[in-house]
Amino acid sequence: MRRVAWILSALLAVTYIPSIAASPPKTGQACSKVGLVQTYKGKKFSCVKSGKKLVWNKGIPLTSNKSAASATPTSAPLPSASPSITASPSSTSASPKPIAPLPSSSPSVMPPDHVDFKSQITYGLRNSELIRKADSGTFFDSDSRNKYSFSLIRQRAFDELNKNPRSREHPNIEFVYDIRPSYPTNLAIYLQRELDEAAALWNKFFKKKFIVNVYMVTEKDREYVKGNPWLQRNLAATSNAPGFKSEFDRFDDRFSRPFVGGGGGFWETNGNWSGNIYFSVASWVDFNNINAEWPVTAKHEFLHVVQDYAFYQNLQDRPRILHSVVQPTHFREGSANTISFLTSFRNIGWSSDALDWNFVMHTRDFSSWKSIKNEQDAITLMKEMECLKDCEKLSSNNPSQVFFWSYSFGAVMWEWVLGTYGIDGYMRMLDELVTASSFNQVTRAALGLTTDELYSKIAPYILETVQRTKPYVS
Repeated sequence: MRRVAWILSALLAVTYIPSIAASPPKTGQACSKVGLVQTYKGKKFSCVKSGKKLVWNKGIPLTSNKSAASATPTSAPLPSASPSITASPSSTSASPKPIAPLPSSSPSVMPPDHVDFKSQITYGLRNSELIRKADSGTFFDSDSRNKYSFSLIRQRAFDELNKNPRSREHPNIEFVYDIRPSYPTNLAIYLQRELDEAAALWNKFFKKKFIVNVYMVTEKDREYVKGNPWLQRNLAATSNAPGFKSEFDRFDDRFSRPFVGGGGGFWETNGNWSGNIYFSVASWVDFNNINAEWPVTAKHEFLHVVQDYAFYQNLQDRPRILHSVVQPTHFREGSANTISFLTSFRNIGWSSDALDWNFVMHTRDFSSWKSIKNEQDAITLMKEMECLKDCEKLSSNNPSQVFFWSYSFGAVMWEWVLGTYGIDGYMRMLDELVTASSFNQVTRAALGLTTDELYSKIAPYILETVQRTKPYVS
């Protein structure tokens, strides 16, 4: 996955342009300049562009004791985050209740820290903290948009995963680091913090204390990698396959845009269970020019440790029905993307942009192969993603394209699940995976839905995402 940037730009203050309109604003009525703001009858109206026209938006309600420049939307408190589920995880008779929907909100003027999808989103590091470059070229460490600007599902999923986002307490998980001297120090500090936060989120899922080995290497560590079978197997640093280019080879030529590569899992070796994660990067990395997805690498790979812990470690405690675990690609990679994108950024705005950017890039790259025009198309794609590994017969004539889409479209699937059933619903699915003979058994036991029912419920949200991001795809 990806990267970073050393930029010492001044943080641009978020301000609103004073309104100079002479008459009271009215929704849809013409205004003179994008960004103008006027307060009228308890609402703050902003001048926005609609097609080729400049018009006043619907307005945002103001609190009674705040001025227009500092007002915030007045919305009802969020409902309880815990789904009302009391039945045993293995019970198929209980029908879990989805989390209650959140109130809707009015759109607001485009903020000054806005980014679009015309090019890759650029992030950087300042004192080992993430910053992001806006369209203006200025770097920000925050996002001015209100959480109610985003879909109800996205709001709920983000809140579910960020109840205590800065916690680094994880008594059941011990990290053992091997950081090579060639590895950039500030990137190492950043990744360590991200792993701590990921471990804190999932700590309660681990039944006892386990070690997770973490390796940070660059192309200068080829000889070291040869002495570590796990790293050698994952990095394939000495492959002789015709035309093969390992991560290290790609760093050597200094032609490709560098990235933060990673891999993770949880395995048994000589009777001992432990997690293993690696992060690779070019030793010469320019922190202004790293692959745009690098901030999510640590939490994506740690989620694979969690998934494998569920798939394999629980075998010590419960009988196994099949010789192979039920692990659809859309679940393994898609949900790893959902969770990492929603927890690797400090605000919902950056998380939302990153999810949408990933979705747009994959849709743009493979639009000639398939397009999602209706809910049935979305359901068909979800079934194809499920059957890449866990069906007797592949249901797609292009499995490689299905595999890549399982990262982005799969992320939308599991965003819906997390936003509807919460993190506890996801954990129940992890518990069921080890003994299930089919993914259908997993969804019935954990969510009270067959896969067909689940896919039918998710399909409208996928279609909504397709339609919302469509202007950026072409």
